[in-house]
Amino acid sequence: MARLFCLMETAKGIRRSGVFRQCAAVAALIAVSAISVGPAAAQARVGGHGLYKSQLVNGTYGYGGRVEFDLGFLVDQLVAGGTYERLSPECAVACEYWEAGGQAGFQSGIGYLGLGLFFSRFENTGAAGQPTIEDDWIFALLGSIRYPLKGFITPFFEIRNELGEGILNSQSIVLGILLGPYSGGSSRTSARRTR
Repeated sequence: MARLFCLMETAKGIRRSGVFRQCAAVAALIAVSAISVGPAAAQARVGGHGLYKSQLVNGTYGYGGRVEFDLGFLVDQLVAGGTYERLSPECAVACEYWEAGGQAGFQSGIGYLGLGLFFSRFENTGAAGQPTIEDDWIFALLGSIRYPLKGFITPFFEIRNELGEGILNSQSIVLGILLGPYSGGSSRTSARRTR
């Protein structure tokens, strides 16, 4: 999957250094999810998603990947994870926009409510050929509906609202699939049953 992502980015003509950073991030997410499939108390899932990020009228589409872990052995119904996203804004010459970050929240039935912290970078090459880079930290409130199918495939719908600049900040609408074991509730009770 990481190799396919790298080939897609290289085909777009993006600088090699940018592709290397992005490929390393995707490979790290996949590696962490592959080696951390542990006991039911710390189940892990990995998946991909598409998204639409809007600011009232204007918006942009993107895609990304994520890994998440059930941490019910620490706090009941706690879920934490990381995401990486590439967006495609319209630019006069050439630009890159990506976000990477983490989120944590509580899962109850098919509902999920949490907070996220993301680092975003926007690189824009103007008409003069001089690149400008804008880095930003984004805090977000997020809600999600997740429906596990046969305990291994979990489609989800997520809405994120950025915090800090008024009520109508940037929103992201995310639709994707997670693959991996899913506890869907308290892992403490399931751990007690197996003893």
